[in-house]
Amino acid sequence: MAENCLAKKIAIDIFVINSENFDLMTFSPLATVTGGNIKYYNYEDPEGKQNYEKLHYDLGRVLTQALYYDVSCNSRCSKELEILNSYGIFNSIKGCTFNLSACDADFSYSFTYKMKEKVSSNKRLYFQIVTMFTDSFGEQFLRVFNYSVLTIRDYCKYLKLK
Repeated sequence: MAENCLAKKIAIDIFVINSENFDLMTFSPLATVTGGNIKYYNYEDPEGKQNYEKLHYDLGRVLTQALYYDVSCNSRCSKELEILNSYGIFNSIKGCTFNLSACDADFSYSFTYKMKEKVSSNKRLYFQIVTMFTDSFGEQFLRVFNYSVLTIRDYCKYLKLK
């Protein structure tokens, strides 16, 4: 079901208000795969004031915050490195590319890299992350982040360079 929502570009946010055991693992892929969020509110407070205030705040935030749709992200790096996984609200995905139906402005992600071969000192390693998305007004954006690091053997020398 989550894959169908992703293909149809539907993001699902899940709000759970419960005082008993709840099988969140069954429903969580609906949110994590599509780029939605999961909010849990424990209903053990007899008056429920804290939970209702938090629910009110979270609903207001979901309805008013900026959302981005058709999110696609790709990473690449120098030939001496290999991209292992992508991490985000979707947990872990093997490889360098992921797609989401939607995400909010607070969304973050990361990649893990592995050295494929020994790198000599004073060599630059390059990283590039490309993110494509559409905003609520239908405008498409392309964000490219380029980063390079200098390899060194002595970390103290690196601190002196700065």
